[in-house]
This record gives sequence, structure tokens and C-alpha cells, in this order.
Amino acid sequence: MDPEVRQHSSPEFELVVRCARTRLHPSDHARIGELLEGDVDWDYLLRLANYHGVRPLVHRTLADAHPEALPPDVRAGLDRQAHATSALNRFLTKELGRLMRLFEANDLQALALKGPVVAQWAYGDLGLRPFIDLDILIRGEDLDRLQGLLAEEGYKPFEQVIRRKGLNGSSTSGRGDNCPCNAAAAPSTSTCIPASCRCSTTMRPTSTRCGGGHR
Repeated sequence: MDPEVRQHSSPEFELVVRCARTRLHPSDHARIGELLEGDVDWDYLLRLANYHGVRPLVHRTLADAHPEALPPDVRAGLDRQAHATSALNRFLTKELGRLMRLFEANDLQALALKGPVVAQWAYGDLGLRPFIDLDILIRGEDLDRLQGLLAEEGYKPFEQVIRRKGLNGSSTSGRGDNCPCNAAAAPSTSTCIPASCRCSTTMRPTSTRCGGGHR
């Protein structure tokens, strides 16, 4: 069956959709229980949850409401990833606060987007929304100054390459070749900051001063 067709017609997809909520209706609890009584393809369910970026939510719902339904190896893997996601998110949130204070001290107006902001505002828990970078909106005329400030903090630019893995294991990639702000190097360490004006520049730290080595 075509992966996209299977995705929307499978019990695993319905499980992901019903579990990926911050608050469950009683009917969701009942339906999740019914679905778990069937033959669940756990590998496919986890790939779906990863693909849609809701694995932490799925993990929390199943672990809280139906822990007995989780195979031990699946539960162990979900627990490990939940711990790693929470630790990385806390680190990035701390780094965001540090950078925003730095920008303010240098009279540079900046607005944090996505990442920690969405995790806290929409999910109410930093660990429930995976993110691996920090997005900061700035004025176009401040871009050079921001890049210089980040360079002083140990960040360096790299070319932004977007890769997305499909449900069938294939992957696609794209790059902003027409964006004059994009630098030219592959990501290698941890905190990535696309600083957006009309286009974006992406920078990562090169020293432990700004968190190098955390992924």
C-alpha cells in the first residue's frame, strides 16, 4: 500500500491523532483503549509520530492512560527519547534567554519565534514539542550586527539544508541558494539560530561557551 494512503487509513494513524493532544476527551480515552486492543504495528506508529513531530505527546498519553499496553522495549525507547528531548529543550531555552538578554544589552530588537515559545504557550510543557534550533526575528538592517554579535559568542554561519524523511524511508532535501543571507557550511554542532529578516541566516556555536556538543 502507498505510504501516504496507509498513513490516513491505519489504526496507527488514528492512535497518533488521538494521542497527540494536550487534553483528552473521555471519548478519546475509550477509543484509544479500543485501538490498543488490536494488533498495533508499533514501529509504524512511532515512525508516524516522529514524522508529524508529536512523539512526546504520544508517549505521555500512552504512558499515563494505557501503560500496560506498551511493549517493554517500546516504553523504554519512548522514555529515553522523552528524557533526551526534555534535556535538549531545557538547554536551548536557557540559551535563548541568554541570547535575548545579550541582544537587549546591545540595543538589538529581537523576537523569539517557534521552539520554546510554542512549546510553553501551546503545549504548556517544554518537553512536549521537539525542536532542535532557535528562531529569532530581527529587523533586516540589524542582520550584520547580529551576525557579528553571535560570532563573538562563538557561533558561525552554515548553509541551511532542509531534509525530511518520508514514511517509506526516503528523504528529500532543499537549500536556499537564492537567499543572500545563507552561509555555506553543513551543520556540525548544537544550537542553531535562524535569524530571520526577509530571508534567514543560520548559525551554530563553535565552542562550549555557547553549548557546543549538545545535540
